[in-house]
Amino acid sequence: GDVRLGVSELELKLKLECYLREFGGHDSSFDLMVLFGANSSMPHGMSGDTRLEEGMPILFDIGVSYRGYASDMTRMAHLGRPSPEFLEAYDFVRGVQELALELVRPGAEARNVDEQVKAMLNTGGYNLEHSTGHGVGLEIHERPSLNSRSEDVLKTGMVITIEPGIYLQGRFGIRIEDLLIVGEDGNEILTTIDKDLFIIE
Repeated sequence: GDVRLGVSELELKLKLECYLREFGGHDSSFDLMVLFGANSSMPHGMSGDTRLEEGMPILFDIGVSYRGYASDMTRMAHLGRPSPEFLEAYDFVRGVQELALELVRPGAEARNVDEQVKAMLNTGGYNLEHSTGHGVGLEIHERPSLNSRSEDVLKTGMVITIEPGIYLQGRFGIRIEDLLIVGEDGNEILTTIDKDLFIIE
């Protein structure tokens, strides 16, 4: 009910912060990101006074601190029926994100994971404007860094994000982000919220 016509990004962000505390979170682990419409095309955008209109995508980048530890997740919603172009782009990003999760294993070079994810996005004509992921712990951004300059190697027990995205300036952005533990016998995905696009009719 909070995601409705006319609500502003800041209003929805404030509601989210309240919910995080109601459900046991001690604080948000970073400045939460709620972006509507073309604002979602800014990878590091800040919530503002933009109001939700029919046909707008909604990007939620959310993290909560619990007992001193941070978390991080990005999911997408859409008010009204999305265009075929948006749905196709969403499915593409989701596919890349699923493949990216499979690249995560002990001994993998963080830089190599980043390179492979960016190469997959390039096949769709997209350039990733940020790193594929980062470590999360007591701080929201820790080592390992999954970027082109990283010298980190993934190890069992590391907690990292995998967050590919595409950003079409002035139109829309799509990012899907999970938090996971690198495991010797497979990784444990900590983000349990469904990755289907949440369409609000």
